Amino acid sequence: MSSGVTPVSDSNEHVAAIRSSVSCWCLVMESDIDLSFLERRYRRRLSLTTRLALSAYQRCNPELTPCRTVFASRYGEYVRTYGILTDLAAGEPASPAAFSVSVHNAPGGIVGIATHNPAPSTTLAGGSATVEAGFLEAAMQHAELDGSEDIVFIYVDEPLPSRYGRFVGVSAHAYALCLRLNSEAKHQIRLSWSKTATTTGGPDGMPDIGPEIISILEAGQGSRSSNDGRLIWDWSVDSK
Repeated sequence: MSSGVTPVSDSNEHVAAIRSSVSCWCLVMESDIDLSFLERRYRRRLSLTTRLALSAYQRCNPELTPCRTVFASRYGEYVRTYGILTDLAAGEPASPAAFSVSVHNAPGGIVGIATHNPAPSTTLAGGSATVEAGFLEAAMQHAELDGSEDIVFIYVDEPLPSRYGRFVGVSAHAYALCLRLNSEAKHQIRLSWSKTATTTGGPDGMPDIGPEIISILEAGQGSRSSNDGRLIWDWSVDSK
């Protein structure tokens, strides 16, 4: 089996882990977006978040083969929501068109429509552990299917508007992380988690583990850790 959950014991702490084979991966920044594969009618009025998601999806699925998708985003289309709130605060009516694509699963829905993908799609948020929660969902689905279907996992976010700078850092760059889970792949990611010694509120802002995951995948080995204030997450990569 290419994916699975493995409970193990480590000292006095309970640790659980999940693993999955990954055949393709990419990290797409704003300057890397390429939507030339899309029909022109689908390129109009797309948000940055959705453009990043579409570009990342095509890179890991260049044939646009219908497959299950899992999208994860801490903030989703909040930039659109902020625009609606700003209009309301100024006494202007909310735009129905903007509202319809401000929901959290808008990128997942638009990717499915624009690429003619009728397969099941999941969208979730997990605070500062959004990347981990998304990968966990994708790997669990892959395991449930015994690796018989590829699953494309995409994490995408863009920084909150600058007005939120006093609460969270907004200097991070928008990006999309994409992993294609495939049972025949030679690279395998293992994600384990354990309880932290001291529970805190967790870091604010966008999760920054995405580029670190890409770096160990490119190397074909290594490990990285993150702490969401409740759990310690350990990422590791091995070649089969």
